[in-house]
Amino acid sequence: MLPDIIDFKIYKYFVKFDYELELDHKTLDPEPIAKAVAKAIREAWDNPGKEVKVHFRALKVSADLWRKYTIIFDTENRKLVVKVGGLVTFAGDEYVDEHYGKKAEVEMEVPVKWTYSPEVNVTILSGTDISFVRKGDVVEVVFLPYHRNKYHSFTAGLLFSFLIALPLWFINLPITGDLLSLFTVVHPLWRVHFYTLVLTAFAGYAAHIITDQFGFMGSNLFWPFTKERTPGLKIGHAIDPLPNIVCGWLSLLLIIWNFNACLPDRFNLNPLHYFGFELEATTQLTLSILGTKLFELSLDLEPVLYFGLLGVVPTLLLAAANKLYKKYFKPEEEVELDVVLEMKEEAEGI
Repeated sequence: MLPDIIDFKIYKYFVKFDYELELDHKTLDPEPIAKAVAKAIREAWDNPGKEVKVHFRALKVSADLWRKYTIIFDTENRKLVVKVGGLVTFAGDEYVDEHYGKKAEVEMEVPVKWTYSPEVNVTILSGTDISFVRKGDVVEVVFLPYHRNKYHSFTAGLLFSFLIALPLWFINLPITGDLLSLFTVVHPLWRVHFYTLVLTAFAGYAAHIITDQFGFMGSNLFWPFTKERTPGLKIGHAIDPLPNIVCGWLSLLLIIWNFNACLPDRFNLNPLHYFGFELEATTQLTLSILGTKLFELSLDLEPVLYFGLLGVVPTLLLAAANKLYKKYFKPEEEVELDVVLEMKEEAEGI
């Protein structure tokens, strides 16, 4: 999580935006935003090398309701469209009302190329950000210019790994009463524990970066030696539930494997035993039938079989079930105007 925490909780607030745009809450007129974005594109074209940053503020309607609007780059026809959407909850549910579909269209005077998605949705929280930068004979649209950049690189990961490992290593040093000796004497723990801590921290950081590469945006993998993001594999989006569930499950498998590889006592996988309950033989048998015993026995397998049996096989089954659900059982989204009216009345204080 460290790369994302740095990007969204720290680095983001040091970014200076050239344009800060917001949909007017009274008129909901998208034309001013369309004209401002077209102006920002032109500014990037007239100033090669300059990154023109634009922040789109989210339009909050009530405690858990925002007005969605979308910026669409029609590069083929050189048209920029700003479309007003419905009312969106934090969970992502969208409700259509009478303002849905209102749009404004302006011409883009110069050729534009998008690198992430031709549509930028502004929905919840603080909104979203893009930037424009001229690359040769086109202006590129960069989604979240401060994200997946310098702090999503293996070089930054190595630096932070040393910073994380250093205080942990000092905790392991014996107290000799002579602080100077900590810096002048090479303690034996340096050769064992310090590099172990560095590699452990770096493995976690690198796992985050590699996982992100399965998405669409990619990352700037070797900053400062590389200046741009390496495109992702486009297997799934960061908000897709299936990749997140699989990633969390594989991480749990790895943690349990490490416990049993390093600890003198076998990690007990019985959930009730974990919370301190003494179990009778019948309860033990029931939990074994449910799979607990099978899981424990699998820890004696070779790593390839362990992760294959408990990682790859469930992932394939879950992916198949997800595909079948989307094809045959996923209900169509329905318009719930009564919910919309109730939320609007709450926001207006009726």
